[in-house]
Amino acid sequence: PVYWEHQKDGLLLRIGRLLLTKTVYPWKNWQRKRRGEPAYIPPPAFKVGAFTVMRNEEGAVLWVKRDDVDMWNLPGGGGFENEAPWQTAVRETREETGLTVTLTDLTSGQVYENKAHIIFTFTATSESGKLTTGPESEDFAWFMPGEEPENCYASHLQRVADAVSADEVTQFRYQRLASN
Repeated sequence: PVYWEHQKDGLLLRIGRLLLTKTVYPWKNWQRKRRGEPAYIPPPAFKVGAFTVMRNEEGAVLWVKRDDVDMWNLPGGGGFENEAPWQTAVRETREETGLTVTLTDLTSGQVYENKAHIIFTFTATSESGKLTTGPESEDFAWFMPGEEPENCYASHLQRVADAVSADEVTQFRYQRLASN
């Protein structure tokens, strides 16, 4: 069975990070400035998001109609700082649908060039709860793969295609457009 784990940073690692950011890096930047070199610019921190693909007995996929825009998308969203993607998928799905889910597989990932985002998609099964709308969701519907509504994001269509594919591999894609 799939096992998802998140290990918290130990005390020594946290102290080391603090020393680097508060002492070593400022000292190195001061030295660079004295030599007339530009200050070091760290790479952008990636934002992580996670979505779930849940299917019913007929094979239809659960879609959520967003409350803020007239669009359908998969349950999921952005993660908190230092939150593991699988924790984000479970939390966001519960927030948007009222369902507590168990993740069964990692099916795809997208890296977005323009926004430094990494998005993970997991398949999931519902363990408990009842479909309910929330602050981010207006409605729910089950759509067969290939018969999704027109007002949905193309990236979510690709995520469903990856999840229902007969290939048992995780697909990772580098995408230029970061509109969703």
